[in-house]
Amino acid sequence: MVCAIILSGALAGCQVRPLYSKESGTTEKLASVQYAPVTGRIAQALRNELIFKSAGGAGEPVKPEYEVKLVVSSSSTSTEVNDNDLYLNLPDNTFEGHYPGRVDVSAQYVLVRISDQKVIRSATRTVTSMVDLPQQQFANMRAIRDAQDRAVREVAEVIRTDIASALSR
Repeated sequence: MVCAIILSGALAGCQVRPLYSKESGTTEKLASVQYAPVTGRIAQALRNELIFKSAGGAGEPVKPEYEVKLVVSSSSTSTEVNDNDLYLNLPDNTFEGHYPGRVDVSAQYVLVRISDQKVIRSATRTVTSMVDLPQQQFANMRAIRDAQDRAVREVAEVIRTDIASALSR
C-alpha cells in the first residue's frame, strides 16, 4: 500500500505530451529556425524541404533564434544480381532489362542557438531509396533523380523530427 502511494506520487510528475502540441511551443520554435545556404541540387532540395516543413509553408523566419548548417551527400549504386535464375520464375520476364539499384542521401547537420552559438544538436541521417534502373540512359538518370527526391523528402522529415525533439527539451 505504501509502495503504491509512493509510486503514484512519483508518476504524477511524469507527463507525456504530443511533440507538436500548442502547449509544447515546439511549432513556434521550429518556425524560428533558419537553414544556412547550401550548394548543389540535392542539398538545396533538402534545405527547401526543411524550410517548408519547419515553418508550415510560411518561408524563412524574419528573426531566427536557431540556425542549422547542413552538409549533404548522395550516392547511387546498382545492386544487380548476376544470377539470371532469379528471373526465370517471373511472368513474362517482367524485369528483363531492368536492374535493382539504391540511392543513398546522407545529411550531416548542426543545430546552433544563434544568441550564444551553443550547439543544441548535431547528427548524421541517411536514407536509402530503392530504384529500378532501366537500360535507357535518360530513363536511368531520371529514375535516379526521382529516387534522390524521395530520399530527400524522407531525410527532411527525419531531421525535422530530430530538431523538434531537441527544441522541445
